[in-house]
This record gives sequence, structure tokens and C-alpha cells, in this order.
Amino acid sequence: MSTDIVIPNEPKRIENVEIKNSFSSKDNNTQYILKNKNDDVYMLLSPHDYFIWELLDGQHSIEEINLKFYYEYNRISVDHIEKLIKDLGDRGFLGNYEYDPKTLKYKQKLYQIRIPIRNIDRLFKWVYKQIGNLVFSKQAIIFYFVVSVLGWILYTLTPAKPLLLKKNFFNMFLLYCAAFFPVFLHELGHALACLRYGRNVKDAGFMFYMFIPVFYVNTSDIWMSDRKARIITSAAGPLVDVIIGGLSMVIYYLLPQTIYSPLFYQVTVLAYIRIILNLNPLLKWDGYYLLMDLMNVPNLKAQSANFLKKRLPKKIKNREKITAQEVKLLIYAIMSTTYITYFFGRMIIQRSQEIFYLIISLDLEKITFQSALGIVLFIPLSIFIVQRIYGLFKAIVVFIYNKASNIFKVQKETA
Repeated sequence: MSTDIVIPNEPKRIENVEIKNSFSSKDNNTQYILKNKNDDVYMLLSPHDYFIWELLDGQHSIEEINLKFYYEYNRISVDHIEKLIKDLGDRGFLGNYEYDPKTLKYKQKLYQIRIPIRNIDRLFKWVYKQIGNLVFSKQAIIFYFVVSVLGWILYTLTPAKPLLLKKNFFNMFLLYCAAFFPVFLHELGHALACLRYGRNVKDAGFMFYMFIPVFYVNTSDIWMSDRKARIITSAAGPLVDVIIGGLSMVIYYLLPQTIYSPLFYQVTVLAYIRIILNLNPLLKWDGYYLLMDLMNVPNLKAQSANFLKKRLPKKIKNREKITAQEVKLLIYAIMSTTYITYFFGRMIIQRSQEIFYLIISLDLEKITFQSALGIVLFIPLSIFIVQRIYGLFKAIVVFIYNKASNIFKVQKETA
């Protein structure tokens, strides 16, 4: 395995590392999460990788590590061990390995652009210090439950939608506040839950996810907690929306004749819409992280995509048995690929058709920003979609080919 970076012959791990045993599966295949406290970086290790990690004490050479790994697992993995040591070094987990801390910063992606707000974590800590115990008290939880259930019942029993607010500057301002302030409370719920379990909020701010403007809170430090803490932190945001929707509906029901009562009804509708959107597990929102912990599969999206593209064709070719866990990965990969293909494909087709007809008619003044964006993003998004479809198509073709070959072979042997 060739590389331009020199790996030390006796790699030594740093001391300032937090280790958490997590994602234990039924076959006792425990996953280990390492946190580099110096650079606030995380890394997930398999049991085989963790065995190597424990040997990185600065006294074992790479050759000795390879030999011990062979004696332990009865297999040679020279390239894998070298790659693992390099990955650990690049993430700052080795004390005698040169790396650039700037490379550890979040890398912007086309479909996920973050705009962090500086020092906002201090605001979350201050809020938790002031009201944290009250928010998570038993009395508060009972209040949340009663308001949420009562609000949903009132919403289902509401015979007709109320009239909208009159269109003026002040009312439009209230509508924007009604739309965005609850989103901030949603993210605040994630942050407070994370702080409740003694973990830190790394950063927060605005983000364009799938070109949709949203708030975000980075609670990845909750990975160092147990499964229950991770599930509660992921569920905290949607639960806040449930409470907001229920409370707003109760206020609307108690004050039906006031001039601004329609505003509370609209807050309820928006809250319930956010719940549905956020619980979609096919996008990396709250529902995805909930499903990831419920399935006990770390990096579900990455693992499912890797299984579909690489491991499944090999398994089919070698006629290896597919485990129950791998069936779950395959189902998620197919659903995720289908959904994202539909989401992007529909957006591209609609915008492209719109701008195409406008150009043909020479009415260029009517071209909207959204239409132009659809054309600008057409090529990279098309490549992305084609790659996902190709991976799925390749897996299906290989599966059919191997099945047909087996049938033909059996027929030939029996003839």
C-alpha cells in the first residue's frame, strides 16, 4: 500500500482520548467510539480495529502488530492495518504522527452547507443552567403529555380551518416568527437533551440541507453516551414540536374569537408538518438517527450504501449467505436510493422543463431563481443520481445473473 505520508514504525496513541463501547449487536460484535479530546474528533472502530488500537503504545512496531493480529484472528491484514493507523493519525489520535488540524474541520457538501453561529453553545449552556431542571422535571413531563394529547384531540375535532390573518406587514412578521421561532425551540430541545446527559453541543447555526434552509444543532458528542441517551436526544426535537402543536391548539380552542387566534392554528399545523418531515428516516434528519439507534447500526446510510455497491455483489458472486442485519441494510439502501432519486429527479425535471419552455418562447424575463438553480445543479445532481441508480442496477443484474446461472447449472447436471 503506497502512501506519501510516512507512518511511524512504532505508532503511539495519544492519552487524551475518551472511549465508549457502543452499538452492541446480538452476535456480541461491539463497536467502539473514540473521541479525540484535543481536536474534538470521533472515530468508530470494530473489535478488530480496537485490538490494533490497544497495541499502539509506542512499543510495538508495525511488523509486531501484524504478527499479533495474525495470531489473534488467523488472517493477514497488512493493508488494512496500515490504512487504519494512517486514518487514526490523520484524525489526530497518534502522538508521533504529523497531521494538519485544519483538515479535521467540517467539510461543506453541495447538499449540506452549514453556517455556524459563533459561541451559540454558550447560550444553550446558559439556558440549561436556568431552566434545565424544570424542563426535565416529572411535573413538566406530565404537563407535556396532557397538553400534547389534548391538543391533538382538539385538532382532529376542529370542523373547519380558521380564516387566515389579514395581509399586512405586522401580520406577516408574526407569521414568520410563528414559522421560525418554533424551529429554534426544536433545535433547543436537542441541545438541552444533549446537555442533560453531560455531553457538549459542538456548534449550531443555519444549514442548507437538500437546498432547504433550516436550523441545526451539532449534538454528535451524545455518541459517547448510551443508547437511551442518543434516542432521547434525537427524539427531543420532534417531541418539542408535539408540545408546541398541542399547546397552540389548546390556546386556539380557549381563545377562538380573538383577532390572532388563526395564528395559533397555523402554528399547530406547521408543528405537525415538521414532525412528519423530521421523522422521515430516508433523509439525515431526526428520524434517521432514531432509526439508526433503534436498529443499533452506526452510520446506517453509509453502511447500507457500501453494502449495496460493494459487499452485496461479492456475496452474490461467492454465493455467501446474507444475514438478517444485511437484509435490513439492503432494504434501507433501496428505499433511500429510490427516495433521493425521486426527490432530486422531480426537482430537476420540473425546473428544467420550466426554463426550457421559457427559453424556447424567448421570454427570458420570467426565468426565476429556482429555475436557474435547477439548471445549474442539473449536471452534478444527475451524476449523483446516476451513480446511485447504477449501484442498485448492478446489484440487481448480478443477483439475476447468478440465479440464472445456478438454475442453468442444475438443469444441465440433471439432464
